[in-house]
Amino acid sequence: MFGCFRTIGCLALVVLLVLAGVVTRDRWLPIITGERAISSATFDPVTDDRRERGRRALESLGRKSGPVFTNLTAAEASALVLTNHERRLPAISGRVEAAVVGDRLVLRTTLDPAELTGIDALGPVGRLLQSRQRVSLEGTLEVAEPGRALFVVQEVHVNELSVPSPAIAALVRQLDRGTVVPGDPSRAIGFAIPPYVGDVRVGKGRVTLYKVVP
Repeated sequence: MFGCFRTIGCLALVVLLVLAGVVTRDRWLPIITGERAISSATFDPVTDDRRERGRRALESLGRKSGPVFTNLTAAEASALVLTNHERRLPAISGRVEAAVVGDRLVLRTTLDPAELTGIDALGPVGRLLQSRQRVSLEGTLEVAEPGRALFVVQEVHVNELSVPSPAIAALVRQLDRGTVVPGDPSRAIGFAIPPYVGDVRVGKGRVTLYKVVP
C-alpha cells in the first residue's frame, strides 16, 4: 500500500513539474533554444494617441502627489524612444510597431536604404538593405543620467535573418543621427526623459518607469 502511495506521490510530483514547465516556458525555452518568442508576441502600432497617453503618464509621475511608478505599454514607451525620429532616425520610414518580449523592448518597422549614409560599410548586411526591408530592433532600456535614457540594441533581424553581432553597432550608428555621448554603449540610441525618472524596468508585457524618491 505504501508503495502505491509513493507511486502516486511521484506521479503527482511529475505532473506538477510538467505544469510548472509549461507555465514558465517563456523564461527557460529561450535559454535552451537560443531564440526568443518574438513571433508569438503581440505588436501594437506606435501612434500619436499612444504617444499622448505615454506623455500624460509621465506627467502624473512628476507630480508631488503622483505615483512613485507608472506602467507603459510597449507602444507608449517606444513613442518616447522615437521622439523626433524623422530627424534623429530618418531611415525608419514605415509604420513602427512595438512589443515587450521577456525583458526586452522590440521595435518592428521598415528601413529606407536611401537614408543610410554608409550602407556599403555594413558589408553583407548592407547588401540586404539595398531595398526597403522589414527590420526588428530588440533591446534593453536603461537610465543613463537624469533626463536621458538609452535603448541598447541587442539583436537585429532583417526579415527573418539575424544580423551578426559585430555588425549591430555599425548599423545602429547608421540609423541614429543624434549626438553620440562619450561613454554610451556603441549600440545605444539615446532619448530624452523627464529628470525625475530614476529607473526603468521591462518585463511582464510592460515598461515600468520609477520616480526618483528624495
